[in-house]
Amino acid sequence: MASQLDMFASPPELSDDVVVKLRGPLKLRVRRPLDGESMARLLEESGSYRVLRKLVGRQIVDSPRPGFPRIGVIVDTETTGLDHSKDEIIEIGAVAFTFDDEGHIGGVTGVYGGLQQPTISIPPEINRLTSITDEMVAGQMIDVGSLRALLDPADLVIAHNAAIYVEHSPFEMKDHLKARGYRWSDGSDGRPRSWWIEIDEERLAAELAFLRSEIYRWEEADPPVKRLTAFDRYKA
Repeated sequence: MASQLDMFASPPELSDDVVVKLRGPLKLRVRRPLDGESMARLLEESGSYRVLRKLVGRQIVDSPRPGFPRIGVIVDTETTGLDHSKDEIIEIGAVAFTFDDEGHIGGVTGVYGGLQQPTISIPPEINRLTSITDEMVAGQMIDVGSLRALLDPADLVIAHNAAIYVEHSPFEMKDHLKARGYRWSDGSDGRPRSWWIEIDEERLAAELAFLRSEIYRWEEADPPVKRLTAFDRYKA
């Protein structure tokens, strides 16, 4: 009979010829690493996360897709300040695209981006906001020809927080302007390429209200106004 002390005896040493027998074949489960999109979906499916995905720019097409007859241009600028009457543009970017009458996008047809050296040093607050430095814009000039090549054929120009001319507007806007007495200028007579109207001084406030509510649809819009004197009207 074994002694109680045998219960605390050291286990026998294993020899080198110990063999472990398995009842079935050994199966190894290998986890494949997840790609970025798969990880993003897992996080979203948990209900605790929202994942932002990097915007992938569209390729510029060599020829527009059929069925998208309209041309639109998105314009963005950086300036030396917020006063359009005195501050200068230091950077401008434009993306041209095609679209149809329902607003569906066809494709990107052109892109332009350029810097411009202002006549003053870029203010520190603008540098902090835009990361544009005096060194970056030194000697730079916006290629107006390349920019106009995108803008001139456009049916629609989109700009953030900007009072642009009433030009290249959608057909329904052109109908509103024409019905109100506006005329189209192609720019050959020295006027901006835009819809324009000549009115008496007392009608100015009502006309601005119409443009802001019906055309620009932005209460702070500041359409360009040129005051004509008798000297302007009747000069040779």
